[in-house]
Order: sequence, then structure tokens, then C-alpha cells
Amino acid sequence: MSLENVHETHPEYWDEFLRFMVEQFKEYHDTIMNIVPKDLPVFFMRFEDHKLINREHSLSDLMRFVLDVPSLEGTIVEQRVKNLAQESAGKGAHYKLKDTSGNISKNVHMYTPEQMEYLKTELKDFNLFFGYSNNPDGENQTAFFDYGSDLTPEEVARFGQY
Repeated sequence: MSLENVHETHPEYWDEFLRFMVEQFKEYHDTIMNIVPKDLPVFFMRFEDHKLINREHSLSDLMRFVLDVPSLEGTIVEQRVKNLAQESAGKGAHYKLKDTSGNISKNVHMYTPEQMEYLKTELKDFNLFFGYSNNPDGENQTAFFDYGSDLTPEEVARFGQY
């Protein structure tokens, strides 16, 4: 049995699973934002940034965080990051992306309009924080949800804070 069409073969299960996962995401986001001590460093790396948008930039961000330095400029680490980014894009890749991996919304067809609205509403803070929504200040490659111009100044300030 393939899971590629579970939304069609078992729509009730799919909807229940979706709602369960939304609660998990909300709990995770609440834990990170409200329970983890504010002075404890936390680093977020989105799959979209690392594999699809700019792996060199995401690796550099990670290494600056791990090494606790403002810049990698002129270091061996900077050169190694550049080499890894080039290797992972070419023949030396350790992990080959599937042909469909370049499409970051390839599974949107699995969700009904009602489910998409549920995701948009229930995960609004999560979507804003991780940049999965429209950016009122410009273009965004990972804008899965559009909140229009109805965002409050506080919500706009939360955009892309990861």
C-alpha cells in the first residue's frame, strides 16, 4: 500500500492525523518560545533553506552558531563550508534529492481547502516564526500561507525570527 494517496483512500484517518500533528507542532512551538530559558541558545535550520534555497548560507549560519563567532570570513571553516555546499550540489553529494524535491509545496494537493485553512489558522504563530507565510515587507520563497495585509505590527515583527 502506498501512502502517496492516503488522503484519498483514508480521508478520515488523514484528517485525524493532520489535526494530531498540528497539536504537536503547536506544543513544540510553545515549548521553544515559552518554556526553554531565554538565555539558552537555540538554532533552527529549515530543510527548505539547507537543501533547496541556499545551503552555503545555512551551513555558514550553523557553523557561526556552533563556534559562537560573528563571521567565518578567512577561516578554514569558511572554505570547508563552501566545498561542502558545492559537493552536495554536484556529483559528490552524499544525499541525492528526489526529482520532486525542488518543489517545496509538492504535497499541497493532499489537503482540502478546509484543511489548508485549519493549518493556516491553527499554526499562524509557527508559520510566521518560520517564514511559512507571506512577508509584508517583500517576497518570500516559502510563503505557503497568505495572511494578506491583516497582520498586526507584533505579527509582522515575528516573521522569520527563526
